[in-house]
This record gives sequence, C-alpha cells and structure tokens, in this order.
Amino acid sequence: MDFNIDKLFHQTAQPIKPPPQCGINSNHTKTIQNVCNLVIQECQAKGLYECIHQLTHQDSQTPEQHIQLEEINRDLTQMLVTVDQQCTKAGHHPWSPKLHKAYLVHHYWMLKLHTK
Repeated sequence: MDFNIDKLFHQTAQPIKPPPQCGINSNHTKTIQNVCNLVIQECQAKGLYECIHQLTHQDSQTPEQHIQLEEINRDLTQMLVTVDQQCTKAGHHPWSPKLHKAYLVHHYWMLKLHTK
C-alpha cells in the first residue's frame, strides 16, 4: 500500500535520508570494548552526561532546553560516527550484497571442511 502522507496528515514529510553505512559490524570483544571506551572518553570530554542529567530531571522543558537536547543529539551522533570510522578496518573492496553473499558461502564451506 502506498499512503499519501499529505492527504492523511495534512502535512508534508521530510524525505527520508538513507542511513549512513556503519563500519563496526563485529561481535569481537576487543573491538566492542575499544568502541565503548572511545565513546565514553568523548562523552566525558564534552560533558554530555552532566548536560543530559540536568535536562532529564525536570518535569517540563523550555524551547531553549529542547534546542539544547537537539544539540546533544547532534554531538552524540557525530561522535558515534567518528568513533565508528576510527575503529573500522579499511577494506580493500567496497561493500556489496554480492560480495557479502560470496563471503558467507566461502565461510560456510570453510567451516564445513574444518569440522569434519
């Protein structure tokens, strides 16, 4: 089904931007720990926890506080993207669905051969 948002809600929606491709795609403990440590260091350096803590313990928010939360969100997003780029291994080939599928097939057969 294709809904016309303008007719349904009497407003226009912003076009959805495609999400940025993430580089961290690992369950490796050291990689995850490294990402977490870098994010924590950046949050502490910018004082994000204190700002968020002050803003969340209020019953209502002023427009200025809402703007401050948006700025925190923007800073945190930029921080996560930067840390993601720092911790991503530079690949030799750009990511593609065909390449990923070929890797999975190769990985499957390697596991199958080595478990016999």
